[in-house]
Amino acid sequence: MRPQDRNADPDQSRRLVRALKQAGVPHEAWFSPDEAHGLSEIAPRVEFFTRLEAFLKKNL
Repeated sequence: MRPQDRNADPDQSRRLVRALKQAGVPHEAWFSPDEAHGLSEIAPRVEFFTRLEAFLKKNL
């Protein structure tokens, strides 16, 4: 069972991703299927920061 995010509806993030894409704004979306609002486990945390580092290297 996928954890439920009690802080924010994931559909809000999906709508933001669509709006960024339509506006041509550089972005990358990643949704961890095993996490809710935060990154409590080490593996998703490492993946997030790895992706973030690559995005910043490409876009800054």
